[in-house]
Amino acid sequence: RFENNLVTSAAGQGGAVYYTSTPISEPLTAHFSRCVFVGNSAPNQGGAAWLYRVNATFFGCLFDSNDTAIGEGPAIAFGEGAHRVVNCTIVGNTSGGAATNGAIGPVV
Repeated sequence: RFENNLVTSAAGQGGAVYYTSTPISEPLTAHFSRCVFVGNSAPNQGGAAWLYRVNATFFGCLFDSNDTAIGEGPAIAFGEGAHRVVNCTIVGNTSGGAATNGAIGPVV
C-alpha cells in the first residue's frame, strides 16, 4: 500500500514510486501485484508512479485519487521500456494543467 506520499521538489516525479535505469540496453524490471496507490502526488509526472527505462508490470492494482500539477500521468507516467497494466482499477486521478508534451491522461 502506497498512501499519501508527496514529492516536494517542483520538478519532482513519482509520488510513491520513482524508478529509473541507465542504459536502456540493460533495463531494470519491476513487478507490482495487487498494490494500492491512493492519495499520492507529484508536481511534474506520475502522481503515483514514474518509471523510466524500466520494464514494468502492474497487475491487479488500484490507482485512486493520485495527482500531478502539470498533468502528465496522474496515476502512472512511463518512459522508455516495456510496460503492462493488467486488470488494474484507475479512478479519480487528477491533473492540474496541460502537459508540456500534450500527453494528458491517467496513464501516460
